[in-house]
Amino acid sequence: VVSFGTPCTDGSTGVYTRVSSYLDWIEKEVNQSLSYEVCTGVNVCDRKFNPFISPTIEPKWTNSRVGLLWKETETDVYQCGGLLIDYQFVVTSADCVTFSKGPPTYVASSSDSDRAAIEEVFVHPRFTKGQPYFDIAIIKLLKYANLDELYPVCLWSEERHGDWRQVNLLAGASVPQMRSYVEEFNISVKSSVQYDVDGYDCSVGENVAHNDLKCISNDRTLVPGLCEVDYGGPVMTKYYDEQFKVHGIVSRLTQGCGSDVIFTSLAPHRQWLESIIFKQLNERLVFSDKLR
Repeated sequence: VVSFGTPCTDGSTGVYTRVSSYLDWIEKEVNQSLSYEVCTGVNVCDRKFNPFISPTIEPKWTNSRVGLLWKETETDVYQCGGLLIDYQFVVTSADCVTFSKGPPTYVASSSDSDRAAIEEVFVHPRFTKGQPYFDIAIIKLLKYANLDELYPVCLWSEERHGDWRQVNLLAGASVPQMRSYVEEFNISVKSSVQYDVDGYDCSVGENVAHNDLKCISNDRTLVPGLCEVDYGGPVMTKYYDEQFKVHGIVSRLTQGCGSDVIFTSLAPHRQWLESIIFKQLNERLVFSDKLR
């Protein structure tokens, strides 16, 4: 707010009073929050969004992505993500299933959807807690997925689909669900979104043969505290047939939605994934588009 002076005149000097210093008082007077979260979470007058930083919502993404739950009554499906890659198996981060809470017991596609009980969790045998490599795990569901709600995603194949560096990637995140009025806004109610990652290939990790990490630069400036990375969730590409193909699993090394996206590539682990999902590999054509 202009305190005194003539700031709109060339060569003049204006003195301003910083509004943020009085934020607590202003909120008390108007009886509503003016925080970053609320101001960006309320759609005022159908305002336009910057397409370069605004996330999108892909319905088919949410039909394949699930959230891990440690209790059946939990509703936060954004603690850790996972991806259905077969009718009874979910791939996720090993870090998500080995931290202090122990292994998850259910998965769900949304806070109010049916819970699918977990039968068994397989952590990559070379994963070491605190190390970024081999950070993948497979979750076997007690029952097959309901194909009216969920369907599996196939792995990206460089032989069939080309160099992954030549396509646009999408990473998942969660943001507060947007409302029309301040009174309706609740920061704890979240939505699943996806954002484009189209930077250059960056290096990450040590120069060792078992480095299975990939990195894509991402330097977008976002409002702090709003967007949360979907750790354990997928990094995917929408292929020409409008179906998604998965490249990898988002690593904890990813600092946030505005930082470089680091993920564990699934390509080096195809054989291990197949050995868990299919006891006899000749029973069916593994990870092929014919699974659809």
